[in-house]
Amino acid sequence: MAGPPGVRLSRGARQPRRRRRRLGPRSPHAGPAAYRRVRDGADVSPVRRRSLQPGRRRPRAARPGGDPAPVRRRARRLPGRLLPAAGQRPAVVAHHGGHAARRAPRPRVARLFQRPDVPAEAAPALVTARPYVLKTDRHSSHSLVLDWLGPGRGRRVLDVGAGEGILSAPLTAQGWRVTAIEPDAGAATAGAPHCERMIVAGADGPLPDLGVSFDAIVCADVLEHLADPLAALRRLLPHLAPGGVVVVSIPNVAHLWIRLGLLAGRFDYGDRGILDRTHLRFFTRRTALALLADAGLAVERCTATPVPLYQVVPPRWHGRALAAVHALSALAARALPRLLGYQLVVLARPRGGPGR
Repeated sequence: MAGPPGVRLSRGARQPRRRRRRLGPRSPHAGPAAYRRVRDGADVSPVRRRSLQPGRRRPRAARPGGDPAPVRRRARRLPGRLLPAAGQRPAVVAHHGGHAARRAPRPRVARLFQRPDVPAEAAPALVTARPYVLKTDRHSSHSLVLDWLGPGRGRRVLDVGAGEGILSAPLTAQGWRVTAIEPDAGAATAGAPHCERMIVAGADGPLPDLGVSFDAIVCADVLEHLADPLAALRRLLPHLAPGGVVVVSIPNVAHLWIRLGLLAGRFDYGDRGILDRTHLRFFTRRTALALLADAGLAVERCTATPVPLYQVVPPRWHGRALAAVHALSALAARALPRLLGYQLVVLARPRGGPGR
């Protein structure tokens, strides 16, 4: 049996395994092309190969004047950088001579998620410096509060725990005269331009003299932050005008994911959500309704909201499919509020009818 020159094969010896032909482009320094370059005396010095990343294209020839042509590529998500807002594509960065100029992101499908009367640029970013933002999703608790209250027409509303005016601003835009209560002085300063009057005080302590009665009292994501929410409600109700309403939104600690986490031995706090580390009290649908009943309120409406998928799912998955899933999850949350409700939104009135 003959073998390669200089190699002697004996009986029973295995021949060396042939190398399989590699698919794809071959190296410029191998194969018949390299042989022809050596034969013709061409330049065979090593050439640095340039690999193109996805979304990047090879730079064109230099422009007149020596300026290099721009290279477009997708912007990378660097640590500490805000992600694109809900329903928007990642920004495109144009590099000119090593300097980057960020272009404004283009809106994509924000209209599928948020209220039709809210502009696309008002959609909150997935990662922000503030833990609380306006949830413009049409199925969110904020949207339900705004829809249930409707046009203000000069009526007064007390926004408890207003923060930086997250709800005060849209309530003012709907024609309500907003008086806000916020214990944090910095947040109160930021929210003061969005309301008629800002009071720096906490709902878990004695309230100052408000001077007027209110047609509506809003406690959106507030009661779970108080040590004694029942006492806070009893202090607020005397400021409600005859025929007024109280609108409350409370996280549902009996949500399916919380139950599954407990089965796995997990009850981990986070920066936001049902297990927000600033929550002092936790409620199910039954205990939330019992709290309002103990405060002397009769519940008229109670609706559950779904998980805000547009804040949980990365922007690259935002589209019609996710909007359809979100709409189905909203229907499921209303059908099974105890199990699939992310938040509970309740509208109640004092017992005794419109005139108490």
